[in-house]
Amino acid sequence: MRNSVKGALVAMLFMFSACDSPSPTSVLLDLSPVSTKGGPGNSSSTSINFLSPASNAPSLSLAPVSFYAVQGADRRVEIFYNPRPDQSSPSSLLRLRIRQNAQIVLPDGTPLAAGDSVQITINVLDPLKLIVQFQPSGLRFVGPNVAELRMSFLETNRDLNHDGVVDNLDRALERTLSIYRQESVNDPFLRVSSIVSSGSSQVDSFIGGFTNYVIAY
Repeated sequence: MRNSVKGALVAMLFMFSACDSPSPTSVLLDLSPVSTKGGPGNSSSTSINFLSPASNAPSLSLAPVSFYAVQGADRRVEIFYNPRPDQSSPSSLLRLRIRQNAQIVLPDGTPLAAGDSVQITINVLDPLKLIVQFQPSGLRFVGPNVAELRMSFLETNRDLNHDGVVDNLDRALERTLSIYRQESVNDPFLRVSSIVSSGSSQVDSFIGGFTNYVIAY
């Protein structure tokens, strides 16, 4: 990889009214365990293939980003790559939105009261596989209005089958991309119901709690 894994992630936190997208009625998770033994190009239901940064991708940092989520407040945090010299704005790595009506439940099972807050930390756990860790692990969101996670694959290697050329085969694999979750480092990855937008190079999902997340196929 041409760029070293260094520099600083830029995070922006917003408070705003929940009006730009409809609330989900449920969180749909495919909790079938997925093995990580598959090689490049293997997109079967028994294997997972990680994406990798493009050779010219901007650098990332291992430094965590923290903010406070407040019960009853609509919050959003967006993490960006370091900008390139020729970019007017940096590329986004991910966006997390916690809706106003989402009930935040602490890892010990305690629901937050209105106005109470909890510190949330986001860390790039593995910059080569783009695995992102959300803390505190075990924090949950209860109710029809939950957390929305958007992860970008704009800065990844688009030769998904590693045959040396980006073609229709890679674009077909791109349509199978999904967000996966992993409860702890040694646990299997679980596929989360996701929506792929190839035009904007992003995958969106509703998540019911905090753990490790990654885009894969």
